[in-house]
Amino acid sequence: MTCPIALETTGLCKRYGPVMAVHDVSIAVNEGEVFGFLGPNGAGKTTTIGMALGLIHPTAGSARVFGEPISPTHTAPLRRVGALVGSPGMVPALTGRENLAVLASLPPVVDMRRVQETLQLVGLAEAASRKYQGYSTGMKQRLGLAAALLHRPSLLILDEPTNGLDPAGMQEIRTLLRSLARQGVTVFLSSHLLHEVEQVCDRVAVLHHGRIIIQGAVSGLLANSGVRVRVPDPAQAARVLQVLPGVAGVQPDGAYVRVEGVASDAVAKHLAAHNIVPSELVPCRPDLEQVFLDLTRS
Repeated sequence: MTCPIALETTGLCKRYGPVMAVHDVSIAVNEGEVFGFLGPNGAGKTTTIGMALGLIHPTAGSARVFGEPISPTHTAPLRRVGALVGSPGMVPALTGRENLAVLASLPPVVDMRRVQETLQLVGLAEAASRKYQGYSTGMKQRLGLAAALLHRPSLLILDEPTNGLDPAGMQEIRTLLRSLARQGVTVFLSSHLLHEVEQVCDRVAVLHHGRIIIQGAVSGLLANSGVRVRVPDPAQAARVLQVLPGVAGVQPDGAYVRVEGVASDAVAKHLAAHNIVPSELVPCRPDLEQVFLDLTRS
């Protein structure tokens, strides 16, 4: 069964003079998932989000939210969207609670119970009576997230939401995002923090120089990439393993041999057939940082 699509872009492009900031970006975010939009600073993530939110005219391509087209002149579907892009714009002289109360008075109007609920969700309940101008960068990010959640969005679009947060605050936000996904909220998370994306996202698209270079399930990107095996004679084992069907590479590494492209059980059986008994055999699992570096190395 095909999953309903919350956010879809097709061939999105944005040119600024001679510079193609975004080129042919096509993604489909399923309802109820946490989707990571990963790339280094300057990769085109914020520009893509701006086009998806109808804030920027695309040079080419289109964006749809819950099946409806989005453009600067057609933003009605965005009533179901909450977004935090860049630094939150709040009134410095008002408290955190007062800033949210102003936003809560805008259609569709929500009551003060929802204001207090969102402050609690983002960990600002105790600081709600302090003026915004006295907030730290992390507190401002939390209030921006509260504003994005205020009207109970079905789709939450976040651009670097953990900027300024300490490690404990980052963990709290990750836990909140997974909780929202379990409640059926779709989360689109743009970040350059690989550890953040790896921990919270179901699928990810990697953007580099304005282009999508890979996308798919995080579990698939981090699938086992080989085996590291400790043997008495690594050079001999390497020669034996070179002829194992499916092997993509064999590299002696001190007392170990690194074998690419095959599962650990196949390595063990092949070595045993040649009277080589490994003392240690460990499947190798790359982290998202290594995958990202391999993909974007240029």
